[in-house]
Amino acid sequence: MELRLERKIDRILQKWKATAERLPLIVRGARQIGKTEAIGHFGKTNYRLERPFIHLSLRADVPAEAVAEGRE
Repeated sequence: MELRLERKIDRILQKWKATAERLPLIVRGARQIGKTEAIGHFGKTNYRLERPFIHLSLRADVPAEAVAEGRE
């Protein structure tokens, strides 16, 4: 059993999912606050995924080639 505190982002993600004409999800914020963990938990608990979700980092200091090749 996973012990996890409910956070504000959890409610925001549920609201996004309930929106009929939702747009692609873009999550922005400070570093090291749990954005990736929150999205991963949301995906695991709300969708039956055959493959892991796609995490695309758009950090300015990461070359696009590294992202495309899966190195980042």
